[in-house]
Amino acid sequence: WAGDGADIFCDLFYHDKRAYDAAFLCAGLRRRQGVPRPILRKTITIPYRVDGTVVLLRGRVLNPRPSDAKYLSPAGPLYAGARPTFYLHHALKDEGAVILTEGELKALAAHQEWRAGRSPLPCVATSGIMYLPPPLIEALAGKLVYLAYDNEPPKRGQRESPGERAISRNGAKLHDAGIAVKVIELPRPDGAGKVDLDSFILDQRIGTLA
Repeated sequence: WAGDGADIFCDLFYHDKRAYDAAFLCAGLRRRQGVPRPILRKTITIPYRVDGTVVLLRGRVLNPRPSDAKYLSPAGPLYAGARPTFYLHHALKDEGAVILTEGELKALAAHQEWRAGRSPLPCVATSGIMYLPPPLIEALAGKLVYLAYDNEPPKRGQRESPGERAISRNGAKLHDAGIAVKVIELPRPDGAGKVDLDSFILDQRIGTLA
């Protein structure tokens, strides 16, 4: 948790002007012109790790205003990530099947259920619902992939919900790459606005995936 007090990224190198400027630019916390950007302040920080090294850092804003982004990420080379990586990428190792969802906190909840033996499948996530570039598809080669996106009504004037579009688009990408795909349709009661993997788990129904 990065609170709303002094920002560690913005204070760490303040005593050394040259290191201060270089570190901010590298970390994506300062533009080449302008003041430091404490963009991870008041967020839950979410590290992406590969072999124990943080390769990407994102922040989840708590209680954002309707017009504000829920997720923030430094854009500099230090934390931008040189190669696309799933959140919880290590869960793919030695597993023949995996749940693919969107959003780190959803994947973390599902991953905890798997570690506790209450879910038959590990879970990984992308940072965006339509984000599935070739390196991530390659990482899923040889696995059975279960797509688990939000189940919600389409918005007014649209034929499909974001989850339905993601199933069609990402499912086609995986199928074209020779990867077996199944869809987990999260049950949505009549009148419910949205059901996501989080609420499915909170209802203690994750074991029904078996």
